[in-house]
Amino acid sequence: MERSYVFLWSAMTKEEKKKAKQEIEEMNQQMATETGRLNAAWKSSEEWRYLRD
Repeated sequence: MERSYVFLWSAMTKEEKKKAKQEIEEMNQQMATETGRLNAAWKSSEEWRYLRD
């Protein structure tokens, strides 16, 4: 499976690679934001307080 990704990446133009990298960076940022939001919600929950004590 890894081979197919390498093949696809090598077949992409510079512009396509640049766009793909930007999309990956945006997705990583969104995931970090969502992770932070979910962690904050979890840490404010009653279950977290119960488990922490």
